[in-house]
Formats: sequence, structure tokens, C-alpha cells
Amino acid sequence: MICDLIWNEYELLYQTYESFNGFALTIKGWSVTVGLAAIFAVYFEKLGASGKAVLWGAALSSLPFWILDAIWKSHQKAFLPRLEVLERSTFSGKDCKDGAVSHSFDIVGSWDKTHDWFGWITTLPITAFPHVFVILLGVYLVIKHPPKA
Repeated sequence: MICDLIWNEYELLYQTYESFNGFALTIKGWSVTVGLAAIFAVYFEKLGASGKAVLWGAALSSLPFWILDAIWKSHQKAFLPRLEVLERSTFSGKDCKDGAVSHSFDIVGSWDKTHDWFGWITTLPITAFPHVFVILLGVYLVIKHPPKA
């Protein structure tokens, strides 16, 4: 009975952990859509002297999405230690052998203990794609091919 509860906890945590990936793809999709649409709009609309400034804004429009993506990844990573504990103990048979179970259900508490509110900064490198691509494309266009006044 208790082993079923432990397995249910593991399944819930694993599904939660994996669901972050779908949302991360949505964030990445919006980053590319907004950034590239803004960059293309600069060249298709006659913006005159303000074109270069608008292109800078378009290039940097991916920056908030990148930060959001990094924050989202740090939230996801906070579930890993609890998943690892469950995998080590439950699936090795320690907690479910002979009815002797020493298990504490601690999804929220373990997340809170392992989550670092500034840990998103460390996830910036692993969440860089495609945000940096849009930023670099925009900066390249500003420098090498600015819109015509």
C-alpha cells in the first residue's frame, strides 16, 4: 500500500518535471516569433531615422524571454533532488522491503529547500538557444545592415 503511494508520488513529480519542457518550448517559440517579427517589420516598414533604434529594440526583445526561460528551468531543476531520492530508495527496494517503510512525503518542502531564487542565473547558458540567435541576428543587422532612413 505505502509503496503504491510512493510510486504515485514519483509519477506525479516526474510528470510535473516533464511538463516544464512543454512550457519552455512555448517560451522559446514566442521569443523567436516576437523577435523575428519585429526585426522583419523594421525592414518592411519605412521607419525613417528611428529605424535603427527600433531594430535595437527588436534585437533585444528576446532578452525577457531568455530570462523567463532561465527562471522556468531553475524551477524545473528544483524537482530533481526529490526525484533522485525516490529513485535511489524506492526502486532499489529499500523502502518497500518487508513492509518496513521509512518514507516522508515532502514534495513541496524538498522543492523549497532545493530551489534557489537566483539560481536562474546559472541556467542562462543552457537556455540560451534560440534567444541568443535572435539577439545576435538583430545586433548584426544593426551594425552591418541598418535600415535605410
